[in-house]
Amino acid sequence: MKIKKKNKKIKETYLWDYYKDGVTQSFINKWLSCKYQAYLQYVQGWTKLKSSEAIEFGNCFHYVLDESYRTKKFNNIKESLEKYKKIWADQFQIAIPGETLEIQEKIYALIEMMFPLYFKYYQEDKKRNWHINELSFKVKYKDTFINGKFDAGYLSEKGNLWLMDNKCMSRINLNDIEAILPFDLQCNLYLLACKIKYNKMPKGIIYNIIRRPQNRLGKTETLEQFVTKIEKKIVGDLTYYFYRFKMEITKDEMDYWEKNIFEPLLNDIKKWYDNNFYPRYINTNDLINKYGRCALFNLIVRNSTEGLYKRNKLFPELI
Repeated sequence: MKIKKKNKKIKETYLWDYYKDGVTQSFINKWLSCKYQAYLQYVQGWTKLKSSEAIEFGNCFHYVLDESYRTKKFNNIKESLEKYKKIWADQFQIAIPGETLEIQEKIYALIEMMFPLYFKYYQEDKKRNWHINELSFKVKYKDTFINGKFDAGYLSEKGNLWLMDNKCMSRINLNDIEAILPFDLQCNLYLLACKIKYNKMPKGIIYNIIRRPQNRLGKTETLEQFVTKIEKKIVGDLTYYFYRFKMEITKDEMDYWEKNIFEPLLNDIKKWYDNNFYPRYINTNDLINKYGRCALFNLIVRNSTEGLYKRNKLFPELI
C-alpha cells in the first residue's frame, strides 16, 4: 500500500514588514491614495520596468546633489553620475530596454549641464556648515521605523539646524506650494525624524526646487545640440529653474502634527498590516491621474505583468 505524501503548503513571503521595515513618505502616500496599489507595490514588490522621465530625472538629480552636500565636493558631477549609473542599472533583474537607456542618457546629459549652473547660482551653499551628510536614515519610532533620505542639513551661524529637501518639478505653482508646505507629509516627517536621530529640534526646512526642462529632443537634433539649447534657456533665467522656500517650525507645531496627524495615520497602517493587508480595495480615481495611467495599471485592470518585474529592494526611492 502506497502512502500518499502530503504536499507541503508553501508560506507566502512578503517584501514589507511593518515592524521590521517601517514606513517611508512614498509608502504612506501610496497607501493613502490606493490600498491595493500599496499592497502590490510594497508588499508584493511589483515595479514598472519603464519609469517616467520625470521620476528618473528627479532620482538622479537628488543623488548627485546628495553626494555633493555629503562629501562637500561641489564639482564632482562626473564621478557622482558614474556612481548613480551603476546603482540604477543594478536594480534591474532583466535586460534593460533600449528606449529606457536612451531616456537615461538624455537625463544624464541634462544633469551634467545643470549641475554647475545650480552651484553657480547657490554660491553660499559652498560656505555653509553642512551638518547632516548621511544619505539614508532609519529611526526607531514606537513599534516601527521611519525611513527616508535627508537631502542635506546645515548649522547656521546661530547654531540652528536647517534641513533642506530637494524637489525636482516641471509644473510649479509657487503660491500653492507655499500654502500647503506646513501640512506637507514629507517635510513634517523628515523634521520629526531629524529631531529623533540627532536629538535636536530643527529650526525648519528649506524646500529646494529644481525645475525640470520639459523640452523634447527634436527628430534631427543631436543630444549635444539639445543640451546646448536648454543650457542657453537656463542661463537666461536662472530664477525660473532654481527656487527656494524657507519654513520655520516650533516645537508646539511639531508636537501637534505628530499627535494629531502622524500617530493616528500610523495606527491605521499598523491595523492594515495586522489584518493581512485588508482592506485592499482599489481606488479607481488613482488608476488614471493627470500624469496618465498609474504604474500598475495593466496588472490591476488586465491582470497582466507585461512591462513589470518584482524588485528585491523594498524602498527603491532610497537607493
